[in-house]
Amino acid sequence: MLTIFSRALLLADIPQAELIRAKNKLKNAGIFFEYKTKTTRSAGRLFKQKQNELYAVYVRKCDYTQAKKVMERG
Repeated sequence: MLTIFSRALLLADIPQAELIRAKNKLKNAGIFFEYKTKTTRSAGRLFKQKQNELYAVYVRKCDYTQAKKVMERG
């Protein structure tokens, strides 16, 4: 488990498709990570509520530079 003092924010407010890609890359690199979900609501046409989920990915501070390189590789 990552605590607030031992983690660094790698990716913020990404959709689910991007989360899946990031999880696969980090798993293959052997980097421990956690993600948090944030639910947002937006008013669409005729005030219909639309619910979206956005994700934030956290890694250990000591793994941050390696994780950043893994994510940049494509």
